[in-house]
This record gives sequence, structure tokens and C-alpha cells, in this order.
Amino acid sequence: MAGVFDLKSDLTTVADGLQSVRLVRAGTLAPVVFNKALRRAIGTTETAPSGGRVTSSDVVWHVPADPSSAPPEIGDRLVDSTGLVWAILETRIETLSARWRCRARRLAIADRLDAYVTLQQATWSKGLAGAPVATWTDVAARVPAHIQPLEVNAEIRQQRGHGESTHRVWFAANYDLTVNHRLVDAAGRIYRVLKMIDLDRIDALPGVNVERVDVS
Repeated sequence: MAGVFDLKSDLTTVADGLQSVRLVRAGTLAPVVFNKALRRAIGTTETAPSGGRVTSSDVVWHVPADPSSAPPEIGDRLVDSTGLVWAILETRIETLSARWRCRARRLAIADRLDAYVTLQQATWSKGLAGAPVATWTDVAARVPAHIQPLEVNAEIRQQRGHGESTHRVWFAANYDLTVNHRLVDAAGRIYRVLKMIDLDRIDALPGVNVERVDVS
């Protein structure tokens, strides 16, 4: 007589493609390890107009419930066996409280040679005429990024002067940038930082509005 499939206990013994994952919680150092987690099929889409360069991959993870530790929460990270990091967007207890269903997202920028920028920071001093003069120092090199031009009315921008956003830049990680920073792309073009965006969102890549600086 065939055995009866037990949803509560058999997932980790009969499902294919099980792997070990680490649950990393915000503000803690020691991750929680799940030795038998199941990942469903991954769906990848473009998250911003970028010619397919800025993408998000959504997936559902099933991880065994561990009564000895706190459950997964929105904003926690799952690190899979290949080192990819997935931000948890939704959690739900299922299968007679035996496993957690976690909807998660991985945000990425396509890896290309022209997708790197250098971050620079200004140190200010007074020039000969007393006006402030910036000395720029590299603070991070080969930072993965995507630079997307914005639609700009050149005539209006010329009348307003500086301070008009001309491009938006997405990063693969958070950087604490202010108006005292600028970006230099792979071709040597310079972009002045105006405003950081989406820093607190777990479902979108952090970005920055910048102004292209024309150097004569």
C-alpha cells in the first residue's frame, strides 16, 4: 500500500532542488541557516527604462519553520547557495505551520564594461579671489551603475542655469552621496549629484538624480 504524503514533514525529503540558504536579519550579525529550502522558478523583468540593464528577479522560497528562531520578516535577506541575495517582500506561514512561503526579489544591473563609474568627493578651499574651489578625490572606483538620460528642454535649462536633472543613475548597492559628490563614467564624463532617490525601498534599486557637467 502506497504511503500517504504528509505536507507537514515530507517537503524536505521528496522535493527536488533543495539547497541551503542563510537568512540575514537587519541589525544582526549571525544569520539563520536553513539546510533544506526550496526555490521556485525565477521571473525576471526590467524595472526601469534602461534597455534591459536595470532588472528585478522575483521568486518564491519555501523554508522550513524553525520554532527556535524568529520567523522571516519583510526586509530580511535570503542568501542562496551561489551567494545571490534576495530581499523578502512578503511572508506567509503554510503547510500546517511547517514552512514559510517567502516572496523575494533580487535587484541587479547588467554587468558590462561601460556600466562602471567612479565616485568622487569634494574638499573645499578658498581660491585666489576668495571663491570656494573644489578638490576632487576618488572614494570608490568601478562602481556598478546604469546612467539613463532624462528628457531635458535645453532652452529652459539654459535660462535656469545649473541644478536641472539631466540623468538618473541606478546603483547595485546603497551609497551615501550628497551634493559634495560627483560621478565620472567610463568615458570620463562628469555628473554632479543633486538628489538621492529610493534609498529606503527594498523593492527598487537606489538611485540618484544628476546633472551632466560640460567641461571645456
